[in-house]
Amino acid sequence: MSSQILKNAEALSPSYENHILLHREKTLSELLSYFNKQVNSFIFGPPGIGKTSLIMKAIKDSTGKAIYIDCSLYQTTNAILREVLSAISSPIISRSNYDLLKRLKEKTRDKKIIVCLDNFEHLEDVGCVNKLLSLNICTIIVSDKEESYMRLDPFARAAITNLLRIQEYTSEQAIAILSDRAKEALKEWSYTDNVLKKIVEESKGNLALAINILKTAALKAESSTKTKIEETDVPEIDCPESELNYDEKILLKILREWNSLPSARLFAFYRETAKYPKEERSYRNYMKTLCDKGFVRAVRDRSERIYELIQYGNNADSTN
Repeated sequence: MSSQILKNAEALSPSYENHILLHREKTLSELLSYFNKQVNSFIFGPPGIGKTSLIMKAIKDSTGKAIYIDCSLYQTTNAILREVLSAISSPIISRSNYDLLKRLKEKTRDKKIIVCLDNFEHLEDVGCVNKLLSLNICTIIVSDKEESYMRLDPFARAAITNLLRIQEYTSEQAIAILSDRAKEALKEWSYTDNVLKKIVEESKGNLALAINILKTAALKAESSTKTKIEETDVPEIDCPESELNYDEKILLKILREWNSLPSARLFAFYRETAKYPKEERSYRNYMKTLCDKGFVRAVRDRSERIYELIQYGNNADSTN
């Protein structure tokens, strides 16, 4: 049966690249000038307001070679240096930071590059920033919190004096952006302005969360064979996804693809997907957190435990 509400679900996915960054034109222009002029910068602002989208757009439009690194995935100096080298030459595997720095110095002697460290708060070894700066590599740091700047030592703070706060969207701006995304993703007349307003209120300024809520509401309405999203389909949020850690987000992402999975199979997928997967004991703790916070429900089917994806804000009873 064809979808009654969703016409382009991809437009509501976290990886969707919108070609227009509404209400960010001035900020993007300013950020792009830092890239093109090789200005070391610290970019910060609360989760879900489009920092990563701005960075990715600036990387795409900049005149030089810019490299994006997600510090929630690459958390050590060795991992960062290997990613930078892989981006400008060929993949390199070495446990010696000295060797990697030597190679990177040779590669960048006559070539200016920019390294963007997103989700900086997850970086375990902040001394990596000093090493990049010592090689005269332009470094752009992106973080959810301004306090993360103080993790840098005096040398790094002296080299990174340009701080840019990404302002939160106003309610009117958030509604306009959500409406633009809804037009791409949903069928005409399948939602109302009141639904969008309620979603923005529930998300409390987190636009990434608002888009996710819209998708959840659309799926909920469709599962009830409706042709239109009603306000009652909008889930109430108890715990924003931004409060989950990296591993919990990976597990939630897997469940969104499958809706429900036996625990053993989910753990196997997690071990394949996560960059640095944890052992089974930690996995059980992650799943308990997801159940306690209302993202997932644990049920029994004969002798095995099955985890099911549920709507945001519902209280789930965990059998852990």
